[in-house]
Amino acid sequence: MQVSFTLFFCVMGIVLTGILLGSASYLRDEYASKNRSAQYWLISLISTLLGYFVFSYAISNAPNDIKGNSFLFTIANVLYVGGLVFQVLFCHVLRADSKKALWFACGFLIFYAIEFEGSRGGAGLFSFRVVQVAVISLLCLIWQFVNLARYVGTHKSLQLKLLLGCTALEMLLVIARALVGTKLGAVDTIDAIPAPLLILTFTFSACNSVSYLIAAGYWAEQNIAKRVQARIENEKVKGLLLERDTLIGSLLKANKNSTTAAISASMAHELNQPIAAIDVNLFMLEKALEEAPIDVKKAETLLGSIAMDNQRLANIIKSIGAIFKNQPISYQSTEVSELLSSITRIAGPDCRSKGIALRVIGNQNGLITVDITAIQQVLLNLVSNSIAALEKSNTVEKIIEIETSILNADIRFSVADNGPGVPSQYQAKLFELMQSNKEGGSGLGLWLCKHIVTEYGGMIFQENQATGGVKFTFDLPEVAKNSSSIQ
Repeated sequence: MQVSFTLFFCVMGIVLTGILLGSASYLRDEYASKNRSAQYWLISLISTLLGYFVFSYAISNAPNDIKGNSFLFTIANVLYVGGLVFQVLFCHVLRADSKKALWFACGFLIFYAIEFEGSRGGAGLFSFRVVQVAVISLLCLIWQFVNLARYVGTHKSLQLKLLLGCTALEMLLVIARALVGTKLGAVDTIDAIPAPLLILTFTFSACNSVSYLIAAGYWAEQNIAKRVQARIENEKVKGLLLERDTLIGSLLKANKNSTTAAISASMAHELNQPIAAIDVNLFMLEKALEEAPIDVKKAETLLGSIAMDNQRLANIIKSIGAIFKNQPISYQSTEVSELLSSITRIAGPDCRSKGIALRVIGNQNGLITVDITAIQQVLLNLVSNSIAALEKSNTVEKIIEIETSILNADIRFSVADNGPGVPSQYQAKLFELMQSNKEGGSGLGLWLCKHIVTEYGGMIFQENQATGGVKFTFDLPEVAKNSSSIQ
């Protein structure tokens, strides 16, 4: 009998060790993610298999009397009960984590260990210990059954349903073991343990090992479900990424088409303005020439306006062509005064016809090496914007001032007017393509100005003046190559 007990508990321990090793791959990720149910189940499994091994060792090395190796039997029983308690915690935590339950379980096991060791005072207490362990096991199994039943009712898991059935069978075996234990007489030796109790003990232990095997199947089930879910999520992500790429491609294509169309429309608008002005001024000039006597002053004004629009048209075409052809900057040397004179010569007649005073202030002496046409384009665009703003303004004395100055090694140009200024809502995007604060504006002029200035490594900015109107300023660094003559 002693050998049978030893072999049985040793085999049970080996079986549970196999279950532990077989579940390691499933439990590794769960344990690492601090899954309490996995942690409790692992503690339960290790506690039970250690209990079986201690039972096997204690029986194999004990004399035939019940009192032999009493402390080892206490450890074995505490490990066995601990396995049941933590298996209950595993089922309980499936529904709701509770640290109070853990502290209660640990406190109970300490109390049980002390109480069990104290009850080993005589052979007559063997039946009491059998009934005591059976009752504790029954209470644990009832708690486990209730938690499993509630959890299985709301979650689909074949393995947990099997575990629920196995728990019910364990409860019946424990009840039978308790009934047999109450009818035991004095048991002084291991060989004196009655066969019905042995059969129930072996059957319950085997059933308990099966419950661990089923629980291991639950972790495998969970692992498979996670992999399937991960595969589904991966497919969804792949689909979303493919959809994103397709959408981005469509948006890029649409954006390219819309941007091209918008730039084309802006260019057409920007070019149409001077062309239309030339047409109107030519018509007015024809009328003026038909009158007798000819109004020379009026004719000169009209010719000046035509010249300004013609120059502006040429500059726009050249600037846009240089941008899209990515042509290098063509540097030419010119006097600052000559550059500013060309601006007043072109823009002056239009200003005079609209009652606007065009002034040039600051020191104009010195030589500057730039792409003259490009800088003319910037200045004429800024002057043209000021003219348009003042034309609709109620200001009595309308003034545009072009100022030059030297800032370190840079030359600074500014164009200021005393018109209404730029509304605050337009200031942030003033230099962006196709952004305009003018009714019917193309949004190309200021963008071209910024592009040209940036090509030189300079910067352009705008500020509303405290006295009214707006001031545009741009710096051209290291382009005033003979700036030493500009004092």
